[in-house]
Amino acid sequence: MQELQKLHEKMREYIKMKEDLPFPEFSQYYQDVMACLQKDYQDFNTDDLINAKGICSIIYANAQARALNKDANRKKFLKIAEKSNFWQNAIKTRLLKEGLSEQEIISREEALWPDDEPVEENREDNMQEKTQE
Repeated sequence: MQELQKLHEKMREYIKMKEDLPFPEFSQYYQDVMACLQKDYQDFNTDDLINAKGICSIIYANAQARALNKDANRKKFLKIAEKSNFWQNAIKTRLLKEGLSEQEIISREEALWPDDEPVEENREDNMQEKTQE
């Protein structure tokens, strides 16, 4: 899935960023991910599913964190978080049905982002938009 690979590479760029990702870019990336899932989900192999789950997990965590800010985009972030969470749970369920254990899913998802910092720090910090300036 070439489109999914492009989305993965873009996420790798995002999690390395030191500055915050502006809402329009965050929203466009989310829309691109949702379009890819709706178009190709049924054809995904196990590696594609792990990749998609990892991307959805990061989008979900960041949208949840941003929804805590009381700004004009709060409701949009809540909706993004809700849909991303739906997809990550659907993907996890499919992976479990295909024979992977929960620990295998976690390990393989963590292996998607092997660079300098732990994934959890990247999820929370690097895609967040500055709202208190």
